[in-house]
Amino acid sequence: MFCCKNKKSKNPYLNKRQNDIDYAPVLEYYIWLWLISEQVSYLTQLVASRNDWMLRDTYLDFDSGSRSSTRKSFTQMLNDCKNDRLDIIVTRTISRFGRNTIETLEQLCSLKECGVEVRFVQEELSSNDPEHELMISIISGLAQADNESRKENIMWGIQRKLEDGTSSIYSRPCYGYTKNKHGELVVEEKQAENVRLIFDLYLSGQSILGIIKELSNRKISSPKGKDKWCKHSIELMLENEKYCGDVLVVKTYTTPFPEMKRKTNRGERRQYYAVGSHPAIISKEIFEAVQEERKRRSNVEIIDGKKTRKASKYSSKTSDLH
Repeated sequence: MFCCKNKKSKNPYLNKRQNDIDYAPVLEYYIWLWLISEQVSYLTQLVASRNDWMLRDTYLDFDSGSRSSTRKSFTQMLNDCKNDRLDIIVTRTISRFGRNTIETLEQLCSLKECGVEVRFVQEELSSNDPEHELMISIISGLAQADNESRKENIMWGIQRKLEDGTSSIYSRPCYGYTKNKHGELVVEEKQAENVRLIFDLYLSGQSILGIIKELSNRKISSPKGKDKWCKHSIELMLENEKYCGDVLVVKTYTTPFPEMKRKTNRGERRQYYAVGSHPAIISKEIFEAVQEERKRRSNVEIIDGKKTRKASKYSSKTSDLH
């Protein structure tokens, strides 16, 4: 999106922003860059053709998202509008401005209150024209429906691959594993030694904090290369079935629009469990023993389907509940 100030504005500046793309294949990456550069070039010429406009900033978001809060440049643009740094926003099409109808209309209303006009080049519509408001809402609704349809098609493809066991999701590496040239999980022995140590320490009675202290004493860096391990990282490792050679997928899911929240899958979505899909770092006996120990140490228990707190609490000093 290109944003402009009228010529009377002082200290105009140009600052292009773009998010990193580190997940796209090289060919798709360069095709995407070419498409973006073509759009930038066209919009630059469009702004330059107006003598009463001055280019104020360029906002580029490569990452897709259903909410504006996940689009950093878009959020920055809205903040600039609220700070009276922009008068006009020029965007290629309505579908690139907003990802869902409700939010698009809310943002347009908010921008209008700030005195900012939004122009959609492809549709030849302006948010300042009352006659265009209905058309903008209709086109935005169609764009949202198209977006949801594409998501459903993608999810259908993912579901089929999960069912026939060909999905790459099964072979996503975690700490202790890497991928070989065939895309298969293989053990990274140095990290695997640390994984075995963590499981052994836990079964020997060490608390999570005790394990973190021991790892620090042994100068073992965290998965992110930090000196101190995160408590959550240890907890996730102890409950990860990948370390015994199995893999469970669809542990979480995203609720439909308009909520769009990531939630733990407690039976709402179908899950897939692959047994012996890759080399194990620990035995299944050790993994199951750790799961039983985690349940024993937990200060939460489920009675008649309801969570309640235990009267006792685990202490690593006594390796028992007190």
